[in-house]
Amino acid sequence: IRVITSIGPYPSPPILMSRVCTDPLRLRLTEVLHRLHADETARPFLNRWNVASFGQADDRDYRTLLTIG
Repeated sequence: IRVITSIGPYPSPPILMSRVCTDPLRLRLTEVLHRLHADETARPFLNRWNVASFGQADDRDYRTLLTIG
């Protein structure tokens, strides 16, 4: 098998939180996601989903998606 072309890299879909989440809950969930890759129990699940880790993103990270249309 050989790769002829590849598409991307494109960012993963964002993880969104409901507006009813309090700021402390948002902060805690964000902290947990950012450290999840270091958890030995969670790592196999991340590997299964081909996720190395989670990170903070902003609008600039999704600009490449605007070129797809």
